[in-house]
Amino acid sequence: MLPLTGKRSGEAAGLLWDDLVKKGNLGTFAHVRPNRLQALKADASERVARLHSELDQVLSWLSSEGPVFPHLNVNQVTKTFAR
Repeated sequence: MLPLTGKRSGEAAGLLWDDLVKKGNLGTFAHVRPNRLQALKADASERVARLHSELDQVLSWLSSEGPVFPHLNVNQVTKTFAR
């Protein structure tokens, strides 16, 4: 699971801006669902995951179109955590 996102590496790499929902003082949530960048292993994998509040500031620095993390892929994530 990618820290602060509540998501697995493939889910975080495939996150689109359309998947993010702000819920006022409750924070930002990501709808984990199939999209043009990712498929899910099972229908039961679809869920809503709350993002850590520290990510709100990071997200404000990024472009709000297309993939949230356009230069991130699963291979990079898993190799980084392995180190």
